[in-house]
This record gives sequence, structure tokens and C-alpha cells, in this order.
Amino acid sequence: MRAYVEKVGRLAQDILQSSVKFDFEKDDEGFMQLAFASKQIEHSKSLCILIDACQYRDAFGLSRLMTEGLVQLSWAMKEP
Repeated sequence: MRAYVEKVGRLAQDILQSSVKFDFEKDDEGFMQLAFASKQIEHSKSLCILIDACQYRDAFGLSRLMTEGLVQLSWAMKEP
């Protein structure tokens, strides 16, 4: 599981370090995606700490929170 968490963290960091530029005054979706990626990085770091400490119940709760955030972001990106 830790390898998967590290992969998610690296993917989010790659997104933030990419050359994609957002016009935050006009691109609400881009802003939401950037905020989501930033939060995933922080959650990924916390997950690794919890997994290393064998705190699997808390790690599961945090991973669920991450998944729910993805679902909410996906829902928000759909056309009305």
C-alpha cells in the first residue's frame, strides 16, 4: 500500500511542477484541481507516516477521505 501512496504523491507533485499555467480569475476548475493536488500531496505524506507506524485504521480513514475528495472533484467537473 505504501508504494501506491508514494506513487499518488509523486503524481500530484508532477502535476504541480508541470508547465501548465492557470488563470485563476477565469479558470475555476483549474484552481480546484490545483488545490486538490496540493492536498493529495499532504495527505500522501501523512499516509506514509501512518503506514510506517502500523496505524492502519487511521491510514484507511485518511485514504477514504482522499477518495471522497476525488469523487467530489470529479462531480464538480461534470457539465451541469
